[in-house]
Amino acid sequence: GDAFITKTYGLPLEIDSSDESYVLAADKQAAYFGITLDEPIVTETKTFKAGDIIKFGTHEIEVIETPGHSMGSVVLYIKDEKVAFTGDTLFRGSIGRTDFEGGSMLMIIQSLRMFVQFPDDITLLPGHGQQTTMGYELAHNPYLDR
Repeated sequence: GDAFITKTYGLPLEIDSSDESYVLAADKQAAYFGITLDEPIVTETKTFKAGDIIKFGTHEIEVIETPGHSMGSVVLYIKDEKVAFTGDTLFRGSIGRTDFEGGSMLMIIQSLRMFVQFPDDITLLPGHGQQTTMGYELAHNPYLDR
């Protein structure tokens, strides 16, 4: 849907600078999974880095780097709303894959240490699957503990 959003709304894809090369080579990434793209996924990117604050309407979204699934994996944290978009770093009851190029089990485990600092009632919205909370993950996810 990246190309659709870029064309329809004129918004560039925003990504961590560490993953920009993967996105710009999306056709090769798609081919790895046996997918042929009809058109480039994205033609324009805007990069961000750890500590950046993305302002969107009345929202302030903090960028927290969480390498491991990829070098540019991030969590987008909206503290005032107790919500974090965890991407492919943390899923309900599991974590993201680390066997792709740029992935690292050691790095994702280190990144997960950041999660235990979140309050138990924060809502976590992963890149795939069901939403969860920090409290649920601490009780059920074998990759997390305090």
